Amino acid sequence: MLKYFQIIVSLIFLLLLASCSTTKNVSTKKSAANTFIDNDKEAQLSGLFIEAVSNRLLGKFKESEWYLMQCEKLVPTSAAVQYELSNLYRLMNRKSEALVAAQKAVQYQPNNIWYQYALIKLYDQNQQYHKSIEILKDLIKKYPNNQELYKQLVLEYELNNQPQKALSLLEEIEKKWGYSFDIMYEKVTLLYFMNKPKLVEQELQKYLKLYPDDNKAKEVLTGMFFKNKEYSKALELANDLLSNDSLNATAHLVYYDYYVSQNNQDKAFYHLEKLFSNPDYDVKDKLSILIKFYSTSIKAQDSIFDKKLLHLCELFVQTHPLAAESHSIYADYLLKQNKKQEAIAEYYKAALLSKNKYPIWDQLLSLEYENGMYDSLYKHSELALEIFPNQAMFYVYKGLALRHFKKYDEAINNYKIATDYAVDNTNLLEIIYTELAETYNQIKNYPESDKYFEYALTVNPDNALVLNNYAYYLALRKEKLDKAERMIKRSLEISPNNPNFIDTYAWILYQQKRYNEAEKVLKQIIDKKQSPVILEHYGDILFQLNRKDEALEYWKKAKEMGGNSDTLQKKIETNSLIEESH
Repeated sequence: MLKYFQIIVSLIFLLLLASCSTTKNVSTKKSAANTFIDNDKEAQLSGLFIEAVSNRLLGKFKESEWYLMQCEKLVPTSAAVQYELSNLYRLMNRKSEALVAAQKAVQYQPNNIWYQYALIKLYDQNQQYHKSIEILKDLIKKYPNNQELYKQLVLEYELNNQPQKALSLLEEIEKKWGYSFDIMYEKVTLLYFMNKPKLVEQELQKYLKLYPDDNKAKEVLTGMFFKNKEYSKALELANDLLSNDSLNATAHLVYYDYYVSQNNQDKAFYHLEKLFSNPDYDVKDKLSILIKFYSTSIKAQDSIFDKKLLHLCELFVQTHPLAAESHSIYADYLLKQNKKQEAIAEYYKAALLSKNKYPIWDQLLSLEYENGMYDSLYKHSELALEIFPNQAMFYVYKGLALRHFKKYDEAINNYKIATDYAVDNTNLLEIIYTELAETYNQIKNYPESDKYFEYALTVNPDNALVLNNYAYYLALRKEKLDKAERMIKRSLEISPNNPNFIDTYAWILYQQKRYNEAEKVLKQIIDKKQSPVILEHYGDILFQLNRKDEALEYWKKAKEMGGNSDTLQKKIETNSLIEESH
């Protein structure tokens, strides 16, 4: 790398010497003293110039500019110095200064074609196409056999909105160097832009007479016929293309669009399937088609249509098995049809193939968490963190997996790392603080749990779930019951009919020994939303109200619904209230 760097600097220095030599007033009668001064100046200039180029290549633009300014003081008319200044200013986005320096480089060394090209590029960036045109005209006079100059002039005419002049120049190129696909295509593009479809057709037919087997030209003509609604001509050419290549993309696209216009979905999809079976049809184009269909299929809600689209996805994967895009869009469609396990498998393939696509990894881990796939979640979050070590959410996913496996200290460590990377993301911080609060509660480190619940509520005071959970844990511990009551009331203002929140409110009232109120609150939902916890709580409240037979009945219901705690079992066996310690 260093050797390559030195070669570049040396080459640029040679340009400098060549440039300086044009500005020297060479005389055979130079004195020895003047020769010494010139040589000394040249040595000084070379040192400064090399430093300038070296710093520019290293990205030290200010230092490079300083050295070039010193060069300019030594030799004000050096074209190479001005050229280098122009390059530097362009990199620094100082467009006007870059242009002035390029103009000076051309002024000091007008025969250097590379300086001219650099000036043209800057004129184009400033949309001064007319000036680029004048330079190119002059260059063509000097170099009449340089075809690239003619082609560049065609482009400048196009950019300057002079299509007729571009066409005339293309005719000149054709006479000078002969007819080719590139010339034909440029002419066709210009004529199409000028809204001259008949001339477009004539040009294409002219080319095809000379080159009747050129499928690219046929494809262009087929597309043009179709756009002009000359369907019979378009389909005739499409058939010709398919006779040579049964998977020809242009032909199948034309047939697909035609059958869509005829509202013949079956035939349209037949040609789309052929298109997706073509390995040469670009991955991005296939992806674009499926993305458009994705939003359409959501609105349509047509199961037959969805099956056809899923089949296209399968063809996409079969044809491009190593393209991450084929697996990710297939996964999207599978997920849309609620085939979650299959979708997860495809997202995983897409993640491995793309590696650096954050959204795919995020979708994969999110689905694994939602579906309780904690083994995969742990393994894949570790893989994701190898690629994205600064992404907070992936530490959260790893923490969730660790928490599930009761590796609480490791989970807490990952959550805390996540906070370092989520400093500016309040939504994510809210999630992390909540997870930390829940994990600390599980290991009965209540001061830390309460601290992180407070942090979460500082980020979002109206998070109803956090308010409920915090209040419930305080009620279980019989601590700060007034605060717990305020929090649960706020939760119920936000979500009035949430049965879990109603249960928490009843449990807080219970702990405050307000049994009648507790029974009244819980009775609202006891027949609507039953769970082992709610049923057990209702039994406890009834026991305190001296309705012991009813209490036993609800404890048994809680047991039947899956309640399996030792405390519940003892309540049933002894027909007495046994409170769990916290």
